[in-house]
Amino acid sequence: MIEYLRQDHGIEINGLDPLPEDEHGIDLPLVFNTVRQAIMGKKTWNIIEHSFIGLFSFGQFVMWNDIRNRSDELKSNKVVSCLMEGATSDALTGDFIADTDIDSKISLTDIAVPVDADSSQLSAVAAASAGRSFVLHGPPGTGKSQTITNMIANALYHGKSVLFVAEKMAALSVVQKRLANIGIDPFCLELHSNKTSKSAVLAELNKSLETARVKSPEQHAAVAQKLAQEKAKLNFV
Repeated sequence: MIEYLRQDHGIEINGLDPLPEDEHGIDLPLVFNTVRQAIMGKKTWNIIEHSFIGLFSFGQFVMWNDIRNRSDELKSNKVVSCLMEGATSDALTGDFIADTDIDSKISLTDIAVPVDADSSQLSAVAAASAGRSFVLHGPPGTGKSQTITNMIANALYHGKSVLFVAEKMAALSVVQKRLANIGIDPFCLELHSNKTSKSAVLAELNKSLETARVKSPEQHAAVAQKLAQEKAKLNFV
């Protein structure tokens, strides 16, 4: 309510964060009087001292309050800073690798792409690995979820962690299933869901710790080298 009055009506109410208390708990008379004095200049506005019982969700408020209290700290991240300021940064953008330069500028020993990808998708994976910020456009069925799968797999290959956020649960599920199909499911942790519990999170963490390494980095390098040789032959032809 305090934030609503401040943003929508320009009314600043001080002294209620945290709420004042007396020997009985929250000092309701003081709260009412504080709000009443703040809105005295509004015609037809008044404070009615009624009470109601209800169930209210404050999940989004917790997130908003965390962002408000830590805004300076969050701005230290270049991506978050651009989102908050509504402007891009040259440090986050850059040119994509051209299709004709894919084989010469991307070493297969330095990239992990477990899902089939064309040249434009490989360019996007390389850009993500380099820390570039970009928007990947494409109508349904053009391989966006495959590209995201490869981005996440490549980040894990380089020892990075990934926070994957989507507006729709279906988008998360599609990528999660693709990651499961290539054996990365133990490293996927569902953080925000009405099905998530403390025991489930601990079980997922334990599963990832117990996952054995199937192949050594040397084996991956050998396969990547062989694949690079075959690609060179095809390019020459």
